[in-house]
Parts: sequence; C-alpha cells; structure tokens
Amino acid sequence: MKKDSKIVISIIVGGLLVIALLLIALFTVIDGTNTLSSAPNGNTVAIIPLQGEIGYGSTNSSDSVVTPEMIQNSISQAESDSSVSSIVIDVNSPGGSPVASEEIMNSIKSSKKPVVVWISDVGASGAYLAFSSADKIIASPSSMVGSIGVIMQITDLSKYYQENGINISSIKAG
Repeated sequence: MKKDSKIVISIIVGGLLVIALLLIALFTVIDGTNTLSSAPNGNTVAIIPLQGEIGYGSTNSSDSVVTPEMIQNSISQAESDSSVSSIVIDVNSPGGSPVASEEIMNSIKSSKKPVVVWISDVGASGAYLAFSSADKIIASPSSMVGSIGVIMQITDLSKYYQENGINISSIKAG
C-alpha cells in the first residue's frame, strides 16, 4: 500500500473515531443552564462548557463570562449523578482572572471522577491554568494553548520623564 493511501486511511479512521467519541459524549450534556440528561445505559459522560472569559462578572452585558461558581456547580452536579462516570470540559477561552482561574483549577483537581479537557480554539492564560489539573488534556494541533501569565503590556515613558525632569528611583530589598 502506498504511503499516501495509508495517510488517507489513517485520517478517515481517526475522524470516524473522533465522531464516534463525540456521539457517545453527547448522550449526556451539561449546558449553560446546568440541566443534566442521562443516556439510557446509565454510563454517561458529563460535558461542561467553559466558553469565554474567566472572571467573577462582566461590566459589558455582551461579554460571556465563566465564573468559578458555574464550573463548581456543574462539577458537583455531575459528581452527584451516579450515572455519570466521567467529565469532559469543553474549553474555548482566552483566560481571565488569575484568582477565578485558580478556583476552577482547584474544583477540577478535587473532582472524584476523571476529568478530560477538550480545547477547541483557545485555551490560554488563565484558562490554561484552570484546566492544568485535569486528568487528560486534548487539543487540536491548530488550537492556541498555553501562556500562563506571560503577557504584560507596559508603556515606555522614559523619554517623557527625561523631557519633564522626572526622576525614577527603585528601592529593593531581599
């Protein structure tokens, strides 16, 4: 069999496996309203969406903000349902509040059921911190993943300070 044929067959088989896993996972879904529906066989997977910025609230009503309480409630609901055997967290988030992200991370870490994270488009900054304690992390090669706390914007005002006679002193200890 030619190398190209093997690649095509591998892609087709891999795609069919992903579709089969997603169909199995869709038997149980925890949506934004935290409603849980069970599959008929009693062995289900809870899917918890983590879509949007992580924080405690939003000043702009059009922004989608995921709070630690939302994720904690969803995990608690999945853990209290005996038909749920594992949890999948569907992530598409640029991150957000470090404290809120850490609270979500602790909720995932303390889960008694296995937690798998699926990163669709973005799992960066605080989102990456939040799901770093999961049992397994799965992402597409084209997903943007990583960068815990590495982005910081600063303005260079040194010329302004020089022109206006402003001196800067740093006092350091330890």
